[in-house]
Amino acid sequence: MADPTVAESTESTAPAAPAESSLESEHRALIDKNLASSVFIYTTLNTHLKQRPDQPTLTLSRKELLKMRRAAVVANQSLGAIVKSSRERENRLVVEQHLMRQSAQRDRLDHQAHRARVFERLRATQSEDVSASAGAAGDVRAAGASGANVGVERALRAVAHIESSLAQLSPTGAIKLHGAATLAARGRATSGLAA
Repeated sequence: MADPTVAESTESTAPAAPAESSLESEHRALIDKNLASSVFIYTTLNTHLKQRPDQPTLTLSRKELLKMRRAAVVANQSLGAIVKSSRERENRLVVEQHLMRQSAQRDRLDHQAHRARVFERLRATQSEDVSASAGAAGDVRAAGASGANVGVERALRAVAHIESSLAQLSPTGAIKLHGAATLAARGRATSGLAA
């Protein structure tokens, strides 16, 4: 019959995977300890029952009873530790889940606020353009070069504001490359290949 103290020292001889955390390995060690103690109690009782199947009463020595009591204590303690660690892990996961939900909610609110700012800016720009065109229709001379310049500047400011808002919505790396030059170089390269 195996002694549970020996079973405790030989628990989990398989090498732990490098990705396992220390909490996971402690949890597995507790499970192994519990199983070893339970197996010791079961095998001790099963051996005595098989040795004397016809006798209605069995007697065990004090030494065997002490070993079984020690194994039962180890099994109970390890089971309590398993339950405690499982509850702590579940509580930690619930807290992490709530934190992730709050973070996702904040991100969604930021996204909606940026969208609202962009749409408000577009609406304000369009209403300014409408009022400027209405004023220009009343005074034909005011709709000359200065009116066109104001409209172009306003449009450029709106485009810059929209681009910055889009950059906040989708933060990607800034590209400092002009698109026309890239397209021209590609056109030259494809025409050189065709020739």
